[in-house]
Amino acid sequence: MKKKQSRTLLLGDHLYNDLEKNRRRGFDTTIAQVEWLLIAVVLFYAVIPDAILTDRSGVVCVMLLFTGVVLVFHYFGLQHFNGRWKTWLEALIMTAVVSYVVWHSGRITSPLLSLYLLVIIVSATTLGLKSTLLHASVITVIYMFMTFAPETLESMGVNQARLHLLQLFPFWLVAYLAAMLAYEAEVGQLKLAELAHTDSLTQLWNMRMFSDFAEQEFERAARYERPFSVMMLDADNLKKVNDRFGHQVGSQLIQAMGRKIKASLRASDVVARYGGDEFVVMLPETISSEALATAERVRQCLEGSLLETGLEGDRVAIKTSIGIAAFPEHDKELAGVLRKADAALYTSKRLGKNRSSVYASGSVC
Repeated sequence: MKKKQSRTLLLGDHLYNDLEKNRRRGFDTTIAQVEWLLIAVVLFYAVIPDAILTDRSGVVCVMLLFTGVVLVFHYFGLQHFNGRWKTWLEALIMTAVVSYVVWHSGRITSPLLSLYLLVIIVSATTLGLKSTLLHASVITVIYMFMTFAPETLESMGVNQARLHLLQLFPFWLVAYLAAMLAYEAEVGQLKLAELAHTDSLTQLWNMRMFSDFAEQEFERAARYERPFSVMMLDADNLKKVNDRFGHQVGSQLIQAMGRKIKASLRASDVVARYGGDEFVVMLPETISSEALATAERVRQCLEGSLLETGLEGDRVAIKTSIGIAAFPEHDKELAGVLRKADAALYTSKRLGKNRSSVYASGSVC
């Protein structure tokens, strides 16, 4: 099973973490339903008059205790915690409960032996392949202990016990297949999420993703009284390129802008395509003067990049106007910062294009 790092090749940490939280909440509900099913099956078996149970009252007491665990984990105590540690702990508790029930209902001949599959499925769908194989190993050790216990061998013999070990094969098969299917489903979900949050032309985040990130950054900055800046960028010569060389070259200019902007920024900065030939950048922990220096570095990088037009010896530079506004310097609301960055962009346009401007500060390069 690949690590989280390989999954975030598809998505940034921000979106991956959001999806992981949503998945964990969904898993929490599913695990609770599986646990209620386990309780219902065991209690139903316990009330059957002819059911083989060497300790009927003990089994009922264990299930009542397990009911309390489910209530605490999902309804009245730990319901707001959705980490892997919680799922791990629940899977181990389920393993112990099923083992107790199986031990007192015939051991390896117990009709409830298949309840181990519930543990394996929970682990496979929520914890990944390695954790699932580890749980399957624990179940295997418990099963072998029950198989080769002296009192068991007395009634069936060693050769017959070996045949019973073949019953372990379905557990391992389900463990592997369920874990792999869960992984493929997760990768597919991540890919769909990436497509839903990515601009198809530039492969940068779209405004839906940028808005989500900007809201979270704004809340963090407001809570801890930290600054951030927003840059708006617009290509000055896209219309001329489209008119002279065609829209295909114009699209290449937009793509080149996206690549160069992203390459010029920090890993913590977020860039998205705003629309057309406009881009927007969120710069966390950045005041306006620092954002201005960043904007000039980006602008000069773009201007120094010559775009191939397809005509021999004919290349064009990417001219860019940039507007900057900062929180809380220029506005204490996210929407206000975005509006003022846009206003600063038009200031750059009005002053002759291919320059950077900070909102209402007179700082113009």
